[in-house]
Amino acid sequence: MAAITTGMLFFQDVDKLNSAGTVQDFSGLTYTVHTAPSNGTLFVDANSNGVVDTGEAISAGMTFGQSVISSGQLKYTHGGSETLTDTFTFTVSDGVNVSYESGSGF
Repeated sequence: MAAITTGMLFFQDVDKLNSAGTVQDFSGLTYTVHTAPSNGTLFVDANSNGVVDTGEAISAGMTFGQSVISSGQLKYTHGGSETLTDTFTFTVSDGVNVSYESGSGF
């Protein structure tokens, strides 16, 4: 885990989210967030400005695709508390199979 400073925009080792397996085309993968981070905001930076704009925050129950990860648009911004870590849980689906719920920390 890396230290997260107050207000820092950060995503540790995005490769941990890239799914691998028997699927050859990862573009159809869908990630469903089951538990959102509690010490910051996970978001899709659609306009690449590094700021959580209206409609970009990801909460429990929301989904995003592999393309969001591959393009570097999946971001996390720390909420400003004194905590040094945060986590969220998610599943990955190829439209047929769903992975077990996983956790990712930063």
